[in-house]
Amino acid sequence: MPWEALPALYAEADALVLPSRHDGWGLVVNEALASGIPVVATTAVGAATDLLREGETGFLVPPADVGALATALLAAARAPAGMGERARLLARERLLPALAAKRFARLVGDALAGRPLEADAAGARS
Repeated sequence: MPWEALPALYAEADALVLPSRHDGWGLVVNEALASGIPVVATTAVGAATDLLREGETGFLVPPADVGALATALLAAARAPAGMGERARLLARERLLPALAAKRFARLVGDALAGRPLEADAAGARS
């Protein structure tokens, strides 16, 4: 799908479902959240584990757990309309380039100083 066509595609979606068994990051999670779409993904998707707020902006399930995936899909279908807006706000809060640059600089500084990674207030590892 051409990049230019993605906003229209996301605008038609009710949710992004990413039942991957492994996905190092999964940029589609960022795109969906920025488009105001709740996400259902497995805990094998790095972006989902770092960005989602369980029950607020989407749902996380274990990889290959069909029952958990079905439950999450039903929950997403019944989710309040505000879930999409919370997803958009989360993306605005977490994915702005200036904020990402600050987090990256802090991460590098911590790594150079030998400090362990810690979760920040939004839940992402930093």
